Amino acid sequence: MPCSPDTAAALITLSSLPISATQKLRADARSSSPLRLTSHPRTFLGKLITPAHNTVFMLLIIGLPIAVAVGGGKQPAWMRAWALSTPQDSVYGMTLMRGIAGVAFLGVWRSMGWILEHLGSQFHYIARRESSKIVSTGPYAFVRHPMYTALLAQHVLLSLMFWSYIPLGALALSAGAFAIKVPIEEGIIEADPAVGEEYKRYKEDVRWKVIPFVW
Repeated sequence: MPCSPDTAAALITLSSLPISATQKLRADARSSSPLRLTSHPRTFLGKLITPAHNTVFMLLIIGLPIAVAVGGGKQPAWMRAWALSTPQDSVYGMTLMRGIAGVAFLGVWRSMGWILEHLGSQFHYIARRESSKIVSTGPYAFVRHPMYTALLAQHVLLSLMFWSYIPLGALALSAGAFAIKVPIEEGIIEADPAVGEEYKRYKEDVRWKVIPFVW
């Protein structure tokens, strides 16, 4: 018996949680190039912004599947209250769009590995490594913060997968967080005497922060 679109969305979302892989990457990066402690944000907002947007995203990708599971494979009433509008004659089109969004979601999540592969030992949420270098290959040749691009895309796709406005609300919060975080992060890099000037040249070559031709 085929599962419902809600169950399929929940299973796809949960299957994309690479917690152990991310932890391994962080450990590898930490062992090969220790953090330069002076490169951490100094302000309260700079210290708060990363855990804040990470919490929003984790609540989204864990909370929505749990809500569907508790609802017996269907969205509970409080989730249905935030459903996207669906004309009666477009139910098939809605189901097809949800399926396509699910496949695209896995593709975007897969692209995270490509992004992290290029970032390598420079990976950290906001601080700089002791052996700093500017990464400008792969996705970093198109936007300066491709990880944020992928995360925002996932919010949009989750909205279609669950056919809900809830991920779009989280999208607004995450976009606002990135708008605050990007200048802080780039300020830390530009203040680094080892790579600051190189990063300014990189910004001239790659104009877009997160979304090509938009932001």
